[in-house]
Amino acid sequence: MLTAKSSDWLAVATLPFIVAQNVTGVYWTTIGLGKHISLVSPDNIVKGLLLLYADYPLYDTAISLPRFSALLFYARVFNAHSNRLLRTVLWTTAALNMAWLIFAIVSSIFQCTPIEKVWKPSIQGHCINTYDWWMSSAISSVIIDLIILLIPLPILWKLQLPPLRKYLLLGVFVCGYCVIVISIGRLVADIKAGPALVEDFTYNVVPITYWLSLEAPVSIVSICLPSIFSFIKRGIQGGPYSLLTSKNEASLHFNEQRGDITAYQGEGLGGLHGGETSIERLYINERANQHSATAFKSHSSESSQKDAEELAMDAIRVRQDLNVSVQ
Repeated sequence: MLTAKSSDWLAVATLPFIVAQNVTGVYWTTIGLGKHISLVSPDNIVKGLLLLYADYPLYDTAISLPRFSALLFYARVFNAHSNRLLRTVLWTTAALNMAWLIFAIVSSIFQCTPIEKVWKPSIQGHCINTYDWWMSSAISSVIIDLIILLIPLPILWKLQLPPLRKYLLLGVFVCGYCVIVISIGRLVADIKAGPALVEDFTYNVVPITYWLSLEAPVSIVSICLPSIFSFIKRGIQGGPYSLLTSKNEASLHFNEQRGDITAYQGEGLGGLHGGETSIERLYINERANQHSATAFKSHSSESSQKDAEELAMDAIRVRQDLNVSVQ
């Protein structure tokens, strides 16, 4: 069963890789990164290339785990177990991402023969073309990010919503995977560097490292946007104290056959509201030639009391062909 924690734990697992990646990058700046290679001592060149060698698998893992997290989020929100096409697309994209990760790590480990030539370029042996390798990695990474970005858009487009509402909803999901902007930025930096990248590596690689350092953290922020919005909303409605005293779990559910998105908002025991659980739903249903939109908000407590509360009608905009009822 897919829960909110399935994707959250993948996001958490990314953090050690991000920290390690940035630690190696910061240390490299103290021994020559950012300087022309002619000004860097041979010993520090070796140390820098060793740091870069260690950084490859850290970076590859740090940008791949958030992709898996995003796919799990889609599977849960859009009810993939009842949608064969969506399930196939998600599994195919996950397999593509896994293949990319394996290729990236294996090729980084065995980029030179012998391996020691990676950080000791002067010894006998041969290496793959660094620029071509970086370009192939960047292009394939952008393609995977673009696929993940596009997956939910056709489903969202089918929702029977007013145009403004639909565009806002699409915008939320697009912003929720805005890491593709960083991926494209990295690709552009690679193209600008060109084959001269390897000629003065410690200096020419700097613009690329800016994008590499941003990609994984932005991925984490992107996939956490729904939780961040929920966190902010809770703080506004319940005050700062509610963020410290209540356990808040939120989830979304999408039913393609009915055409509805359901948001579940739960509060743990000992919370500010006495352990209540609230469910907010917005149903956009299509039956025959008639459309109906139903919005309701319910509260349940330990005493099994159920009190209906009227929703603010300015929160819903409905076309003339829709009937609205509040329960």
